[in-house]
Amino acid sequence: MSKSSVTPRKAIVLAPGQGREYPMGRISAVFKADEEETQSRYSVSEWWLEPRTQGPGAHSHAEDDLFYVIGRRDECPCWRGVA
Repeated sequence: MSKSSVTPRKAIVLAPGQGREYPMGRISAVFKADEEETQSRYSVSEWWLEPRTQGPGAHSHAEDDLFYVIGRRDECPCWRGVA
């Protein structure tokens, strides 16, 4: 990629707990950056699920998504076969 094709971006700095919160019962989400902040190219968000809560099914979006897992239970079917 040539330097001329790279659009400069401003850093997004958020304190813990900051972002757009979406409580949904036993699931909650905090969007840190997406749409306008990333030119709709990717999304950074936190998702919190209460124990034994089924999350969203398999799906995809046009933009890239970033996942950072901070905890899990081995019996969760979504993690079967993941090293």
